[in-house]
Amino acid sequence: MEKLKVLVLSSDKTVRYKIKELLDAGDIVIVGYSDVSPIAAQKAQGLLPDVALICYESPSTFEIAQRIYQSVQGCAIVLISENLNLELAKEALNSGIRLLTSFEEGATAVLDTVRRAGALEQSRPGAKEASPGKTRVISIYSGKGGTGKTTLAVNLAAALAKQGKKAALIDLNLDYACAALYLDIQAKDTIAELAQERANLTMDVLRGFTVQHYSGLTVLAGPNTPDSGEYVEGRHVESVLSVMRPFFDCIFIDLPANFTDSTITALENSNQIYIVMQPDLASVRAAHLATTVLTSLQLREKVGYVYNKESKAFLSLKDVERVLGTKPQFILTRDDKLADRSMCIGRPIVLEEPRSLLGRQLKAMAAEVFEK
Repeated sequence: MEKLKVLVLSSDKTVRYKIKELLDAGDIVIVGYSDVSPIAAQKAQGLLPDVALICYESPSTFEIAQRIYQSVQGCAIVLISENLNLELAKEALNSGIRLLTSFEEGATAVLDTVRRAGALEQSRPGAKEASPGKTRVISIYSGKGGTGKTTLAVNLAAALAKQGKKAALIDLNLDYACAALYLDIQAKDTIAELAQERANLTMDVLRGFTVQHYSGLTVLAGPNTPDSGEYVEGRHVESVLSVMRPFFDCIFIDLPANFTDSTITALENSNQIYIVMQPDLASVRAAHLATTVLTSLQLREKVGYVYNKESKAFLSLKDVERVLGTKPQFILTRDDKLADRSMCIGRPIVLEEPRSLLGRQLKAMAAEVFEK
């Protein structure tokens, strides 16, 4: 049975975690979070949730709810508040809000309300016939360096761009960003400079900070120096993704090994998270630990594994499966010589050596990830 996709709208991180705990159920998956602001409608258009659970914060909450109601067909809106009253109920109904609930009612009542709202919307004739194409946000993560994480992110994004997809790559390695190096591009302005931008973030503003690769890929490069990465916070990542979603078919995020605020924000706003590993004990252990953290964040449903296999490895694939409790979704043939050459000349494997074994595997993975 397909899970009910819920978008949580709250400007308070404490409230977000509270809602996350209330929605901890096997038939529900939280697809993302957003502040209760105009940018929430853009995020809803990209994520296409079944239900938008919006926390009442001020009278402007109803305006945001109405924008989502008008722009995202097939999305039921539920209002959650500390205290419900008649005036709040009247305003909610006038804004297209389906049902109301409160924190006081507890997890069972909140879950029931969300489920009923989703069922009511899905049963409405033509509920999602007019829904636009869904933007895929895909995060590539590894808890250990040297697993091929950046190589994978760059090649998947470039492969889809070459196929004519509107693809983007965001480098969130704030200490040692190198995606631009892998693509042989120079980025004067990066996500660090964007984080310091004073103007309201729009796609026109954002374009001034991105670089266009010859494959058609749009790149938002990571900081040029480690110290400038300190300017980038989770709220910047959330704003960037919300603005970019309506303009791209897929957005790949190359993540660092640590779980910073910006990393967690990217993970929470991703449709899919791929953990990259190779057949050594440290790499597999890092993947297992990362899975534990993502499970605690209630993001386990989004996690998949990419395994860079080697012909002569101490750990077997069965050993890896035993540690993780599941099979890797993708198995790639590790080719250090090809990967190193690709990095040195600044040309992705899928463009420079598309007929190589690894090149074919990467292209096939890109196609499958996009359709998933």
